[in-house]
Amino acid sequence: MRIKGVPLEETAPTVRRLYEKSTERFGHVPLPFTAIAHRPELAEALTTLTNAFTRSQVVEPRFKTLACLRAAQIAGCPF
Repeated sequence: MRIKGVPLEETAPTVRRLYEKSTERFGHVPLPFTAIAHRPELAEALTTLTNAFTRSQVVEPRFKTLACLRAAQIAGCPF
């Protein structure tokens, strides 16, 4: 069973802002994020965590990219 995502017009104001930033960055809101939008506090926390990983300079950007590609392969996601 899949969790139905929250449409933009039904999101909490804080999540609406995150949807808009996601659309600016990716051209759309990724489906997993629309599902987590049912819990605005979790959506905000996930965004904060993701930004911390993205901005961290402990690992070189090229290794982050390789890790993302490998994780997608393991999960069977087309990349």
